[in-house]
Amino acid sequence: MIDSRLHCPGCPAGAATALQPAKGGGHYCPGCDEHYPTFKVGNAALHWCYPHPQHSQQRWLFETRRTLDELARQQRELKHRNGCGGLTALNRIRLARAMRGTQVQRDTLTELLAPLGLTGSLPESPVVGSMRLPQLQSYRANPFRDWGWDTPETEQMCDAVLEVLRAATNELPQRLLTLGAGAGRLSYDLHHALGLTRSTLLDLNPKLLGIAGRVISGQPLTLAEFPVAPVNLESACVVRELKLAERQPALHEEMDFVLGDALEAPFADGSCEAVLTPWLIDIVPTPLPRLLGSINRLLPIGGLWLNTGSLAFGHGDALADDLSFEEVATLIEQSGFRLLEVRRRTLPYLQSPASAHRRSELVTTFCAVKKRAPPEQLGMSEEPGAAAAQHRAPDAVVSRAPRQEALAAHHLLRAQVLAAVDGNRTAEQLAVLLSNRYQLDPVNALSTVNEILREADL
Repeated sequence: MIDSRLHCPGCPAGAATALQPAKGGGHYCPGCDEHYPTFKVGNAALHWCYPHPQHSQQRWLFETRRTLDELARQQRELKHRNGCGGLTALNRIRLARAMRGTQVQRDTLTELLAPLGLTGSLPESPVVGSMRLPQLQSYRANPFRDWGWDTPETEQMCDAVLEVLRAATNELPQRLLTLGAGAGRLSYDLHHALGLTRSTLLDLNPKLLGIAGRVISGQPLTLAEFPVAPVNLESACVVRELKLAERQPALHEEMDFVLGDALEAPFADGSCEAVLTPWLIDIVPTPLPRLLGSINRLLPIGGLWLNTGSLAFGHGDALADDLSFEEVATLIEQSGFRLLEVRRRTLPYLQSPASAHRRSELVTTFCAVKKRAPPEQLGMSEEPGAAAAQHRAPDAVVSRAPRQEALAAHHLLRAQVLAAVDGNRTAEQLAVLLSNRYQLDPVNALSTVNEILREADL
């Protein structure tokens, strides 16, 4: 059972209540009476600690159903292509391998997520709310890197962190929380190398953390890899077994697996001796000062923060948010930390032995110590309009602007198209509905429908 650091992520900030064991399993909050279930995946226990657990479970149920339906659609398309004329024998071999791999994906996802209640029927009346939710299939190469490829990549990742930690301090931590643990290999390796007494792995994605729990508890599973640039026909789809190596011990009894959001990590203030953020701080969709404040909150004065990753803040066209290393270092110091050691080295990154696509990254690894709580404001603006909305009086009139007109029209159109998706209509039929309602040219209507469906991953 997870220790007493676990606090309710749904209680107001500053009033989070320690979770208590619930009758029948899981935990409950005495403050808000919310129940947080615990699920068994393999021999490991996964603690469901998203804020608003009922809503978050329904959101993940919808995402799982969408993913399984998409895999089924891909299977149908592969079967159709395999039945077409004009194919060579090699074409049919590749398509057959892809069909088998897609079936393995569906079977493994169902087996992995069924214990979490994510493969059942969809509710007729879904709970309405908001939650930061990635795609279930995001970071799909990472589990293979962690547990399926026989490459030195994971060892080099671990060595980079150990090198910085040992250069920064002689007092090594005994307990470590990893935010964004993914499939868990780096957390596992550090736990073993440092002889930790307890490790906690937190991630937002139940597929990735479920894989971590399964493998670390000593139960292998199979998953199909579709390399970006397969080196040969056999590599177009490779069904791999994800498992511990022969001499790697199962460590699940020394580890806690927590499904939750790093921005609302369900732990008491100052309860974590050390925090690790691997390839995380540049991908969380929030201003960096807010994330740094969340990390700071978890540590006591003197607590250690370890980070490793490429610090690739540039996303899309948001050049204003493409922070340099010097800016990041300054924000870290302003957020109540002091950098003890920083090292940068070029490391292999997701180099599948089945792919001709080989990538390396200049990885920045640092160790910082918490010296004080962060100031409330660090001088970085939030998303456009966020500051104005935060300080607007509740009875103030909201001004109308041209951008709002365009947004309203776009979202209305999007809502109408998505509402017409019933599982039976084709994109052409949806375009006809749109064309009749708005007197659009049929070609433009179909283009608009396809754009909306792509945005919704349909």
